[in-house]
Amino acid sequence: MQPETFFDLARATRAESVVACREFPADAFDKELVPGFKTFRKISLHILNAGYALAGMLLDGQEHFNGPEMRQKFAEYLPVISDEESAEELAHALEAKLEDRMAQIRAAGPGFWDREVTHFSGARGSVMDESGAPPILSLFPERRT
Repeated sequence: MQPETFFDLARATRAESVVACREFPADAFDKELVPGFKTFRKISLHILNAGYALAGMLLDGQEHFNGPEMRQKFAEYLPVISDEESAEELAHALEAKLEDRMAQIRAAGPGFWDREVTHFSGARGSVMDESGAPPILSLFPERRT
């Protein structure tokens, strides 16, 4: 996958999340609609946090995305956003934080894509390796191939 294809796909997929966030019924945004599952707010925050944090870790040169220290490292890269933001504020953050990270990735240059990292599974591969579960693809997890 070429970097621009990645950016287009990330933007299109994130747009789906943004629209869903804006259109989700306000009275159900914080309800657990299926017992044992996250609320729509928590799912939206997860999408925002995972993409932003993982991309930030890659930008800082992190190479290992597995192991017990992963959650602690991940927490250091979370965006500053309250879990009590309105649906509109959350939708805006989903858009803005993706654009911020994509600009930073573009500025990092072509070497960004060629580095090898240890994926969640423990396998080694490049940032754009589509055969595993590359951390960068967590920007749009529903589109992994």
